Amino acid sequence: MLNYKLETLDDNLKTEMVERQNEYWDEVAGGFHKFPPDVDWESYKLVQKNGRLVVICGRDKSNNLKAVAFIMITPHPHYACIAASLPLLYIAKESRKGREGIRLIKLIEKTAESCGAQLFMTHGGTHNKVAKLFEFLKYDDFGRYFVKVLPNGINGLNPVFKGGK
Repeated sequence: MLNYKLETLDDNLKTEMVERQNEYWDEVAGGFHKFPPDVDWESYKLVQKNGRLVVICGRDKSNNLKAVAFIMITPHPHYACIAASLPLLYIAKESRKGREGIRLIKLIEKTAESCGAQLFMTHGGTHNKVAKLFEFLKYDDFGRYFVKVLPNGINGLNPVFKGGK
């Protein structure tokens, strides 16, 4: 069982997360496009500075990072409500046992509510088990997430953004 707590996104946490990002990418996005991980840490830090990012980390008994969730809190641009979205959710494979995913999602929901969110939105791949987790927790399937690489874009299939340095 992991110990969850709110943490600040700083350079130390960034370093820990970079160590795990390739396994996250391989599982979540690697099969769909050729763009490597390139997290825009400065944008996340700016959102955090503005009070609209909450970071939840799950650590094992040795204080190793095993789970992380980023929650963005914003007014919804189309509806009269405050929305929470989840641009990052990850639990290391070795920690996906028992009810760990359920514990983390319940904490995310509680945290989002405490930040004023009235609506919680996320997307999850159907190629991994996260969609089943959200279905089990009674989330509504509100649509599908469509992705297409635009090979004739600014630089073909070569990465353009370099914010993750």
